[in-house]
Amino acid sequence: VDLLLESGAPFGAKTKNGLSALHMAAQGDHVDAARILLYYKSTLVDDVSSVR
Repeated sequence: VDLLLESGAPFGAKTKNGLSALHMAAQGDHVDAARILLYYKSTLVDDVSSVR
């Protein structure tokens, strides 16, 4: 997950059923992947907030 995000994979991408990577990590009980996604999202919010 780290490698994909660092390589520029679209964070907000969804499946054709509307599921995000975070949804899929949670459904599959992939706690570490969910934590990475939540951390990455929080850093995006911090980056956007600091621009204002």
